[in-house]
Amino acid sequence: MIKDYENEAKISGIQIEIQIYNFTSAHKLVKSIDADLGLYFYQMNIMYATTLSNIFRLAALWKFGGIYHDIKCSLESKNLKMIHNSLQIYDLVFEERPGSFGHGARRIRATNMAAARPKLNYFLHCLSIMRKKLNAAYEKQKLEKKN
Repeated sequence: MIKDYENEAKISGIQIEIQIYNFTSAHKLVKSIDADLGLYFYQMNIMYATTLSNIFRLAALWKFGGIYHDIKCSLESKNLKMIHNSLQIYDLVFEERPGSFGHGARRIRATNMAAARPKLNYFLHCLSIMRKKLNAAYEKQKLEKKN
């Protein structure tokens, strides 16, 4: 898959750098951006894989920018070029799919593909919301254990 991606980028005339993270390196990245989230990231287990993925996605996009997508996605050269060109105009590009709420409604979905310029405050804001929610969940859990 990586070779295919490199070839599609070459066809598009785009220089790329592919980074692959394991749990340890992902944890280190998250911790370097937000120590509390780094602690939660380490304490969570595979039952919360979606949360781990969301935290890492936001942290990686904040730090590096670029294109993040799940392995189930495949970007052909024309789409890669379109996303690259969009980042020359916009700070952030998400996958968009029709929503189920009303005729013609749309929703932005960041689960499959997101592209961004580095260091956007939007991602820090999202990470702070996640931290607050995890703090609240852990506090609730502590109270339930006491009672």
